[in-house]
Amino acid sequence: MLISFYDDAVMRVVSATGVNERKLRDWCGRELITPDGTRASVYRGPTETAGLPNIAVDYLCEAYIIRESLQAGGVWYELIHDRLIEPIRNANQVWREHYQGPLT
Repeated sequence: MLISFYDDAVMRVVSATGVNERKLRDWCGRELITPDGTRASVYRGPTETAGLPNIAVDYLCEAYIIRESLQAGGVWYELIHDRLIEPIRNANQVWREHYQGPLT
């Protein structure tokens, strides 16, 4: 169920923003989840957040994948819930195993 929720959100973000699906999935798996499997926080920059265009980040918020918080004079993002960590990892792994397109 959560895998489908995440996959659907990814497709909506890709469709609405034109961001590369691989880039988006890699960003979610790398920037929002630590190597130890916990939520990570990322700081919103002027045009990008940890390398992802802010328009895509805004759509992830609207899709309830991430939430924003005001801390230390800036906007920070994290996964909306710890329960998304494994579904994101699993969905991204399945996608990588079947992906046939360019790597960029």
